[in-house]
Amino acid sequence: MGLSLVIGLSGCNLLGGNEDSASKSDARKVAQVGNSILYADELQGVTIPGMNPKDSIGLVKNYIDSWVKRELVLNEARGQSQVDQADIKKKVQQFEYDLLRYSLEKQYVTEKLDTTVKKEEVDAYLKSHQGFLKLKENIIQGVFIKIPLATIQRDSLANTKIVRMLMNNGANRKKTLRDYCVKSAEFCHLEDSTWVALDALISNSPFMEMANKTNLLNVSKIQPMSRRDEQYAYYLKLRDFKLADQEAPYEFAKSRIIELILQNRKVQLIKKLEEDLLKKAQKSKKIKIY
Repeated sequence: MGLSLVIGLSGCNLLGGNEDSASKSDARKVAQVGNSILYADELQGVTIPGMNPKDSIGLVKNYIDSWVKRELVLNEARGQSQVDQADIKKKVQQFEYDLLRYSLEKQYVTEKLDTTVKKEEVDAYLKSHQGFLKLKENIIQGVFIKIPLATIQRDSLANTKIVRMLMNNGANRKKTLRDYCVKSAEFCHLEDSTWVALDALISNSPFMEMANKTNLLNVSKIQPMSRRDEQYAYYLKLRDFKLADQEAPYEFAKSRIIELILQNRKVQLIKKLEEDLLKKAQKSKKIKIY
């Protein structure tokens, strides 16, 4: 396959404007692969005003390199007899349809959706879906903190301080923890009155590798549990927990039910959109079926 490649960087201001006309700027080629051409004006936004010139040039070169590689792959694919061009065209049309439909539905739902869900609706859903209260996973109310080991190692009393803060039940406990985490933690979950899924909270931590999660829950409700890996120290202190297959707390179930109710409203709105468009088209006689 014959591919022509032209790249011009040196000796020209790729991003800045000059006294030349806009038409000249638009016509300035930066790179070419086959019949595809990258123009200088397409590089606008690649760099940020005020950047170091060396960094700017590096970003521009990287962008051009990526563009060239992409076009080379596209040229190769277009020239392959095994590539089903008709199938690709069909998929592109389907993607365009899906994207346009999504944009229309999103705009319509944003304008029309009533996001108020009354307690009566939640209770009615619970009454008609008794099995919904049965938990499918362990959930907890508690504190989880992830701190770089370097931070712990700089202060020989850091571990003791953290454990004391986690054991403290005073009125200023949350503020004290938050102030510490803002300065020292990589990640923290301090809202111990909120029910969250245990696995989602401790994922990518050594706690996740513990086989006996029930023991982890029982112990960390009494006292803080800590684990370390090569980079971080992790702390877990629970206020309460519920095991899988137990009945979910009302507040936990409520948040999930509200999500489901709103999702159902969205589905109904989209159906209404389709029906309204159909009625409008029928009324204006835009539809013809042969």
